[in-house]
Amino acid sequence: MNNEIPGIKYLLNGAAVIVRGTLGNKKLVSQIYETDDGDVVSDDVSLVEKVYDEAPREKIDREVLMARNDLAALRVEASTLRGEILESQKGRKIIIEKLSQHEALKRIEDFLDGKITHFVKWQYGEGIINATDIKADSSCDRGFKLLTLFGRPGQGLTWQLNRYSDGSGGNEEVFPACSLEEAKEILQKKLYELKPGYWGAEAIALAKKYGLNLPDGYLEDYKKRKHNALKKNLLSKENETNGARAALEAFEKEQL
Repeated sequence: MNNEIPGIKYLLNGAAVIVRGTLGNKKLVSQIYETDDGDVVSDDVSLVEKVYDEAPREKIDREVLMARNDLAALRVEASTLRGEILESQKGRKIIIEKLSQHEALKRIEDFLDGKITHFVKWQYGEGIINATDIKADSSCDRGFKLLTLFGRPGQGLTWQLNRYSDGSGGNEEVFPACSLEEAKEILQKKLYELKPGYWGAEAIALAKKYGLNLPDGYLEDYKKRKHNALKKNLLSKENETNGARAALEAFEKEQL
């Protein structure tokens, strides 16, 4: 109730009124109503015994009690909401901790948010592919290859890219990335994990293609192994040639 209306008085029940006039010992009053647009004075007039300059204590006490009840209810609601928020945060933390136990699951949120832009295909040395280029390997299948989380008991989970959009055909392990730079970082890590004698020419080609590094001594070891293999093959061919030449010479000397 605002006090912009002059001459406001109160009835015993707390109702606000204005005095229109007197009739004997009684007052002619019109009640004031609270609306969304402000206080409004009614056109109706009623006759009352007495009016008061201030709202009677009963009215004030009732409003205070209602306000206290509303405040208590709000506090209970706030406490409930805080509890729900804490439980939600606790549950989210547990889920994140569980997801973090598997390297592959750390990409679930990125996948759902559409942040995956590239894949590293390591198994056959294909390198980095754009996420928009994973079309099915068939003229009859115009969809995208099916990306799945693949797992075996005791072997963890891996991201696998199927050959076709319906999941049929073979599948290869891939490593999702949210940018080309991140894909290069993943590929660089895989290259650093290489043991001497593994892959060889494929690894060297990937390093050159993406401007990455090979493990210390890897290139020298490859050259040495390749040189020895070629030398061994040459010696084998020479022995084979010498054997064939000796057989030819022996044949030519035979008296048939």
